[in-house]
Amino acid sequence: MKQTFSLDIYNGHLIMNCNGNEVLIDTGSPKTIGKGQTLEFMGKSIYCHKSLMGFSFSDVTELLGRDIDALIGMDVLGDLCMLVDCAAGEVTFSNESLNINPAVTLPLQVSSFGVVTEAKVSGKHANLIIDTGAQLSYINKPYVTGMQSIGQREDFHPFMGRYMVQVYNLTFNLAGRALEVECGASPTEIASLISLINADGVLGYDLFLNQKVILDFIDKKLQF
Repeated sequence: MKQTFSLDIYNGHLIMNCNGNEVLIDTGSPKTIGKGQTLEFMGKSIYCHKSLMGFSFSDVTELLGRDIDALIGMDVLGDLCMLVDCAAGEVTFSNESLNINPAVTLPLQVSSFGVVTEAKVSGKHANLIIDTGAQLSYINKPYVTGMQSIGQREDFHPFMGRYMVQVYNLTFNLAGRALEVECGASPTEIASLISLINADGVLGYDLFLNQKVILDFIDKKLQF
């Protein structure tokens, strides 16, 4: 089965219209949560939890700053292949693998706790979480030691609420493809969270700017 939904970009977040419901796509979340008990998606009724890591759905929507109906996480996405095309305003899901050509292809490590790929950042190896729920990318502070910050940005996380973070212009090199990224230096709380899956940073909305991206959780690959 393959199905395409319209996609709205809200402050660097991917929100799809799913059968009349506004749904945040979040590969950084292990669970699907929502207002209602279920979400109709890809011909199935998906159960929606009421909280995520101790935070209610209303807490999440308040931090997001927009009223949505659900957040879809890896408990559902982990069985699918997803093609994101922000320029066309579309996202396509399939229960069979998809491809784009030509493209850079990288392996993904996929679990309910995160989606990880490898890159070079500041000439060093880095494991990066691919997080469609992150408006800002992050890298741990040793990667930006001695570099000049371009300023501060506000971001949010359920564990931390809203906060300000120092931001840097960096180049993430993924299998020879250079990706220019505006990147926050990971606060201690973020660094501790991502260390649980041996990651050094987070690649968020920057990945999806101006290009088609496939996150294939079936064949465990990233294409862009």
